[in-house]
Amino acid sequence: HTGAGMSPAAGVAAGLSDGISPERTGRRLRFRYGLAAVLALALLVRVLVIVATPHFVPATDATDYDRIAVSLADTGGFPRSVYFTVANGPTAYRPPLFPLLLAGAYKLTGTHNASARWRAGRILEALLGTGAVALIALIALALWSPAVALVTAAIAAIYPPLLVNDLCLLTEPL
Repeated sequence: HTGAGMSPAAGVAAGLSDGISPERTGRRLRFRYGLAAVLALALLVRVLVIVATPHFVPATDATDYDRIAVSLADTGGFPRSVYFTVANGPTAYRPPLFPLLLAGAYKLTGTHNASARWRAGRILEALLGTGAVALIALIALALWSPAVALVTAAIAAIYPPLLVNDLCLLTEPL
């Protein structure tokens, strides 16, 4: 901090930018650079998984999210439901946010080439998964220390279950 008996204003006058000690500012910068490096690793690993799995085909719930997103991208509306309704009427079986996000990605690539749209959706999920790693780091920082937060984020960046869930056109990255 600014020293014994020194007010923050006096610290600023003494050359400390905002009354925060240079050591503390240095720790903050090291944490930020460390977190940026871990987030870059998280995104890189997720993109490598996408590149390593070029023949990805959605299955189970992902197929339905893809169907809804294609309808939203092509027509601007939700398709008829195929689940739990009379005469294929509307349903709340699938929450709308994820298909809306996927539809945005699909608008960029078009919906006619399935592989291209799935790749776009998986890249979106890679970004969301990287955001989840950042949130994990911030929670660990609030609970423990910068060092623990960086280690926790590094583990989350390469943790296989998070990688798999982040890249399957499922809602888990949200």
